[in-house]
Amino acid sequence: MNILLYHAGLVPQEQAMLMTNQPFDNFDVVLEAMKCLCNLVFNCEHARKLCGHNHAIEAIMMRLRTYRDPLLPHEIKFFDMRMLFVMTAFQPDIRPRLKEELHGLTYLMEILDLIIKDASEEEDRPQNSTPVLVDNQVQLASEVLKVLFNLTCKPGVPDEEEDAQLLRLESILKELLLCDTDP
Repeated sequence: MNILLYHAGLVPQEQAMLMTNQPFDNFDVVLEAMKCLCNLVFNCEHARKLCGHNHAIEAIMMRLRTYRDPLLPHEIKFFDMRMLFVMTAFQPDIRPRLKEELHGLTYLMEILDLIIKDASEEEDRPQNSTPVLVDNQVQLASEVLKVLFNLTCKPGVPDEEEDAQLLRLESILKELLLCDTDP
């Protein structure tokens, strides 16, 4: 499991900082490791617990900060979100940590903002027209929304900070709903 985590780039923060200074261009290895990890986490309770209590979630959240990088393949972003979804679906005990300590709502909403912004800035789109989401943007947005659902579906009254985040999420969702999709 640790070998897969290493090859997926899901390493502790200190090691990730060292790796950031090195150029990384073998995204195929990262992608295949992420696919394996997603399957393991989906099918094996022991793997879920291991990934839920080590550095995997923190590493994914660190990688979220690099999603603006055009060199980071869509598939890696997709499997990062798939992993977070599976982890939050099967292990509700990690939701508070992801939401509060790791600021998951904020980073996930920024990804949705980025998707909408990228769709709005397409060069061949007429000015003042509705943004058009392509298939990979729709897939990534769907995975992000599934994670956001898992993080926000708790009973109770939200506090002021969470209320503000939910209002921001509401406006992002409105923008997302108004987008067209690629036929």
